[in-house]
Amino acid sequence: MIGKYKVICLIGSTKYKTEIQSKAAELTLDGYIVLPLTVFSKSDNVSLSESQINMLKDMIRKKIDISDEVYVVNPKNTIIGENTQEEINYALDNNKKVTYMNFINNEGGYNNEVCGNYTRTIFSTIC
Repeated sequence: MIGKYKVICLIGSTKYKTEIQSKAAELTLDGYIVLPLTVFSKSDNVSLSESQINMLKDMIRKKIDISDEVYVVNPKNTIIGENTQEEINYALDNNKKVTYMNFINNEGGYNNEVCGNYTRTIFSTIC
């Protein structure tokens, strides 16, 4: 029997390879079809050409397009970088549910929350 599995795209900095791989396994065992990052240029110290960077940016947007939702891998005490922020904005522009591993609330504390309804300006100040 083939079940109805939601497709979830993982985004985040490529320096969080361990966290991304761990979350991908966890979500898979929770019944999601996971579209994870597969090239970890920062953690693996891989040099990419400009055309490879552009191709990977295009591919992550395609992964977002075919996903039901997006999961941001942002370990505690980390910031969301410019590329990840652009991917979040793209997901929101395409009406995707966005969930954070660690969402920073207005009091500066961490919560696991869905914050897909927040505006892009709030993301840059609290996530």
